[in-house]
Amino acid sequence: MAFILLYLYQGRPLPDNIWHFLFFMQSIEGIDTSFFNVSWSMAVEEIFYVAFPILIVLFSLVIKQRNRVFWAALICMMAFSMAVRFGWDYDLAGWDTSIRKSLIMRIDSIAYGAMFGIFITHISRRAFYISVLCALMITVFLLFSWKHMATVPYGRIGLDLVFIACPVVCAAIVTYAVKNWHFENTDVIRFLADISYPLYIFHLVFLKLFFPDGSVPSFEKLVLTVCFIIAFSYGFFRFVETPILKRRPRY
Repeated sequence: MAFILLYLYQGRPLPDNIWHFLFFMQSIEGIDTSFFNVSWSMAVEEIFYVAFPILIVLFSLVIKQRNRVFWAALICMMAFSMAVRFGWDYDLAGWDTSIRKSLIMRIDSIAYGAMFGIFITHISRRAFYISVLCALMITVFLLFSWKHMATVPYGRIGLDLVFIACPVVCAAIVTYAVKNWHFENTDVIRFLADISYPLYIFHLVFLKLFFPDGSVPSFEKLVLTVCFIIAFSYGFFRFVETPILKRRPRY
């Protein structure tokens, strides 16, 4: 809605598929557009929040143990995205749009993160080092193949391994770091955690507002803009998000 109001304020035309954005369906088939381009990741997240509880309700009708219900729902979402990636006849040359930003092909990434958040809460030091090594290998692979994926031998298999390994590796590293490095006890980390979501949502709105043509007239204006976005994000957390969280039901 903030982006729509910004475009209307600037007199810019809205995209034809604007209704997709209102229901977080803009990336259901890897749709790419200049309008709020990075919102594909928000669509993956929000649709997961809708689909996951529905699956839990359905599986709870036939499975009585709660842990197994959660496992079944997570595995179902993982298997669904993996099956679509293997079965979809996509152009490997355009994988960044048709796969990486596709809702139905990437919803498993949130499922892997949820798996660690719910069940895998302890990571050994060995697993942490292996995860760091895998992260470096993924980075090297993507650096050398990002624009040439169509010519990479076994590119489809490699990509699917990346899409599975990347969220698993990141979740393992974060889980280990939180448990062993005590980030949560520092004021800086707590502050960044508080502003992270409004910062993620609103930063592009203000960048489009202050730099409509994409150019940065001065370093000073960029610094002031960043400071303003951080201050706005904290204000949104303090006066909008926090009151809502205090009134939500507790389970």
